[in-house]
Amino acid sequence: MSRKKEYYTFPVHFTEEEKELLERKFSLSGCRSKNRFIKKMILEGMVLNFDEEKEKNLLLCVNRVSANINQIARRVNSSGNIYEEDIRSIQEGVDELRQQVKSFLFLLQKLKP
Repeated sequence: MSRKKEYYTFPVHFTEEEKELLERKFSLSGCRSKNRFIKKMILEGMVLNFDEEKEKNLLLCVNRVSANINQIARRVNSSGNIYEEDIRSIQEGVDELRQQVKSFLFLLQKLKP
């Protein structure tokens, strides 16, 4: 014989501005129901939904720099030479990667209470 779960209700009142903010955050959250969103916010503290495009760009930068380094390492191992163009290519990739990471960290800083 299984017992039914007991559910409890906690009425919460919002001002118009708070309601609009809640609606905006809900629409950005990726949650399917407002009830689930509110529970998740209360029980887990926050709902994070990262911009997939920015995430892809960050991974793309990491992959590009990694590929450049591997190509240069192969060339150096086979010829014993490293070219200025190769170093410049790595520097540009690292600079772009640094910018992407700084942007990502800036967004994370906004999440701190």
